[in-house]
Amino acid sequence: MTHDPSGNPFDVVKRGVFETKMFFVTVLADAEMCRDLMLHNRAPKKDEKATNRKRSERLTQKYAFRMIGGEWEINPQPIIFSEYEDGILISELNDGQHRLEAVILADKQQPGIQVPLTFCFNAPSAAMWVVDQGKNRVPADWLAMFGETHSMKLSHSVTALYALEELRPFKSITLWRASKLSPQQQQAFLNKHPDLRYAVDETNKLKTKVIPYVAAVLYYMMHREYGNWKTQEFFKGLASGANLDIDDPRLKVREFLAIQKQAKHKWDGFEQLGLLIAAVNAWLMGAEGFKARGAFTKTHKMFPELIKAQELPTTVLTPGNDPATS
Repeated sequence: MTHDPSGNPFDVVKRGVFETKMFFVTVLADAEMCRDLMLHNRAPKKDEKATNRKRSERLTQKYAFRMIGGEWEINPQPIIFSEYEDGILISELNDGQHRLEAVILADKQQPGIQVPLTFCFNAPSAAMWVVDQGKNRVPADWLAMFGETHSMKLSHSVTALYALEELRPFKSITLWRASKLSPQQQQAFLNKHPDLRYAVDETNKLKTKVIPYVAAVLYYMMHREYGNWKTQEFFKGLASGANLDIDDPRLKVREFLAIQKQAKHKWDGFEQLGLLIAAVNAWLMGAEGFKARGAFTKTHKMFPELIKAQELPTTVLTPGNDPATS
């Protein structure tokens, strides 16, 4: 096919044009206008659905400096407002908060400044899942926008648990680490595993040498399989190491993690999780001679799984006299 810049590209697509409720306008926007428009925006808050991600002050300043310096050009990428929903007169800002805030900021330095901005109105509400302007939206942004706390840790936890639950058989850490979830997939998976939020909150209180999201995933899996008491017993021993027997896997893995933190080798989350699962199994079975080094590495062909509760003696899962928790 020969490149032909003289042709009109609209002639190519015009036969496929169809009507929508969306419409686009380009205006000279001032600070007063942008302040009014920002009333349609809701920043992320706990247990509240937001219309947008957390604002980046750095990106706002970057845009404002360009506006003040006269370097801001007409951009066809629009600031997006959603359609009215369910007959209620509500239209939300789904994209463009940084540009609106930048005009407000620029006005403080250059009062009365007007900036050309393109707007889209009556966009489908579902469009918020796919829009992206300037600063890429990472999975944690979406969780924060839906009122989740510790959104970054929770997002990493979802990705790791998804790999364990949905991407078996294990092939390699590289493949598991490369798995990407869309915002919809992330939210749907979290809805299937709501107690992961509890695990994130609980491990956030503990001071361990474990990668935070790894601790959350392990806590969740243990809590699901063995219940609260046994899970707390393991993690309190791992966190304190106090009064533990020298052969206790919790003490051994705790000391190994401390040493490994100083090593040149950078931990991969899945590698650390595999090691911890191996330590949990050894601890539950009372296995002697557990060695943290080599218990699991990237070269292993099988990823360890927690021993099923029904495969353990009933005495193991009943309260005892653990020196770390007594």
